[in-house]
Order: sequence, then C-alpha cells, then structure tokens
Amino acid sequence: MGTRFSLADYPREPITVKRKLIQLGAYCNDGKIFDRWGKEIYFYQVPENGGPWLVEPLEGQTNSHDEEDRLRSLQKRYRVIKMYLPDLPCSPER
Repeated sequence: MGTRFSLADYPREPITVKRKLIQLGAYCNDGKIFDRWGKEIYFYQVPENGGPWLVEPLEGQTNSHDEEDRLRSLQKRYRVIKMYLPDLPCSPER
C-alpha cells in the first residue's frame, strides 16, 4: 500500500498505491480489487529504458509493439493503473 510511483507529469509528492486506490473509490470483493464502477484494477509497472532504474522486460516480450499489444489487451478487462518509478535523485543526500 505504501509503494510509491508517479504519473507521467511527475507530481511533487509521489502517489502511493493506497492513495490511488482511495482516488478510485476502490473496494475489495472475493479477494480482488475493483474501482467504484466495478471494473477490476490492475497495477502495471511501465518498463522504462535508461535512467537510474532499469526495469527488466517481461518474459517473452521482445519489442515495444508486443508491450503495447499486451497493455491494450489488459485494458479490455481491467482498469489499468500505469506505475512509473518516482523521479529520484542521482546521489543520496547526506
């Protein structure tokens, strides 16, 4: 619930999973999480190239077209929440 991630515009205060679930009016039913309109929620970690973090591609994923197709397929069934890693400083503060 405390996992932090940012959306594309990188807000000043990163969004947590808990905060996003509250925004969506999420509820739990039979071990699954749904938004207020009854669509199941799926958190999707967006693979990013470069930067301080490198996300390994999912097994079997070979190019960006495959990844886009997978995302479109997920969006047909789920409310997909894209998770971007927060914009972290390059060196730790002392």
